[in-house]
Amino acid sequence: MLTEILLMFLGQIAAAISIFFIRESQLAPGILGAYRLIFTSLLLLPLFIRDRRRVKQQFGLDRGALLRHLLRHSLIPGVVVGFHFIFWNTGARMTIAANATLFVNMTPVAMPLVIFLLTGEKPGWKELGATAIAISGALLLSFGDLSISREHLLGDAYAFVSMIFLTVYLALSRRHRSLPFWYYIWGVYLIGGLTALITDVILGAPLWSSRGLIEFVPVAGLALVSTIIGHNLINRAMRRIPSQIVGVGQLSQFLWAGILAWLIYGELPAAIFYPSMGLIALGTLIMIMIHRNTPEG
Repeated sequence: MLTEILLMFLGQIAAAISIFFIRESQLAPGILGAYRLIFTSLLLLPLFIRDRRRVKQQFGLDRGALLRHLLRHSLIPGVVVGFHFIFWNTGARMTIAANATLFVNMTPVAMPLVIFLLTGEKPGWKELGATAIAISGALLLSFGDLSISREHLLGDAYAFVSMIFLTVYLALSRRHRSLPFWYYIWGVYLIGGLTALITDVILGAPLWSSRGLIEFVPVAGLALVSTIIGHNLINRAMRRIPSQIVGVGQLSQFLWAGILAWLIYGELPAAIFYPSMGLIALGTLIMIMIHRNTPEG
């Protein structure tokens, strides 16, 4: 399981980088999420076609039945991830970073309930204790800069709703882990991209920004780094290791984002960052130790 955990952390690092690409883009939030997901689905098309042949042979499905099969499994998680990106990109631009980061990284709080409702898996008391330790680190870091004001309230709400969508999307990945990975996730990304695109078009958002071709850079970065590496590895982890390890691992994005901000922008973290980092690392380590003898898959 150690290899799977290390790959999960690589995915968390890649996902944490997304905030820097989002900062550099002027595309509307839903449009940015749409292009990110649609570009990803185009890049993953050969892998989808390979897995599609496997599903077709396994179940003996014709073209129409195969499409219905794909939609039955990928439609709901695709719509959910599409709305996650709409709400996350919007909230991140409407509130301060500390507020947005606090709410979107509360995934471990919602994960046990969502996993139980979708798969019937119940977390143990030791898991909940380790989760509480890690979350205390996130709260300690966030409350130092947290601003509760009318100006930021709507952005906070968007970030919180995006966390709910993210948690459901990851839990559905675990529920559908019996399907070939690229077959399932390709459908999720394509449907998510179309959901975000149609939603923002209906809301009247422009399809491009005045900056021209330079917008391809953040879109490509989000697709290649934060989705193909980040989301793929996180979804893979949801299929192979206990879900609460993945949920607690989401909190590590605090650490990676802080380190990257120091390397890229020279932003030194506040002193409170270090005890927060210790609590998150401790909670994650305890969670891993609880499941050290758990078989993969």
